[in-house]
Amino acid sequence: MADRDAKPSTRRREPAYARIERHLWELLDSGAGINEAMPSEVDLSREFGVSIMTVRQAYNALVNAGAVTRKPFRGTWAVTHITDDLGQLTGRPYTETWQADEITSEVLTFDQRETPEHIAKRFGVAPGTVMTYLERLRRADGQPVAWDGRWMPAELFERTTREDFEKAPVFTVLARAGVRVTIMQSDINARLADPTHAIILEIERGEPLLVRQSIAMDTEPKVRLVSTSLYPARRYTFRSVTPVVEGVVNF
Repeated sequence: MADRDAKPSTRRREPAYARIERHLWELLDSGAGINEAMPSEVDLSREFGVSIMTVRQAYNALVNAGAVTRKPFRGTWAVTHITDDLGQLTGRPYTETWQADEITSEVLTFDQRETPEHIAKRFGVAPGTVMTYLERLRRADGQPVAWDGRWMPAELFERTTREDFEKAPVFTVLARAGVRVTIMQSDINARLADPTHAIILEIERGEPLLVRQSIAMDTEPKVRLVSTSLYPARRYTFRSVTPVVEGVVNF
């Protein structure tokens, strides 16, 4: 005799697209989509006995979640995070430190302007002092991964060019211009994307952003750079390696 209190199988009522979506998440969790493309829509439609549109609906859910990206003529791939090591400053090319095939830097603004009060205070100068301002957009394999706004000493405007900052990391350009940065202090927090930066970073308004506020100093120590960097949280990861002091562990 059937048990009237028994609940119907959840899986039996599960829509086909939801079943495929769950399967795709399981593939991502096992490392799929990094070294080779995810299964094609045609292959999945045959495997699950559904239409290509049903498979596409499942894939769209992953695209909207920022988990996969579609590459023309190459298929669907997992979205890999750019990883930045907080433990060291390096002048090496981004392609050596970030796991991406192509890194580009687009200079959005390079000029001289008067410093607002909060920037002037960090440099120890009077508000309104003219300094060099650089604004860049960095991309990894075509996707925006970082917006930077950087304030630097006024004399760097004469010693450097827009092209310098498009071709090399900032600290490399500074070193070539005679400014050697030896230490950087960073504060990292989070906020939601405003309309302006959402457009620049090609994300939705209100998406989570990682925010790094940094001050870089030379050997004196004298502040040589003040910067704000914004990173889409679904595309960027910070890594920190911290030595454990015996008897002092707050974790």
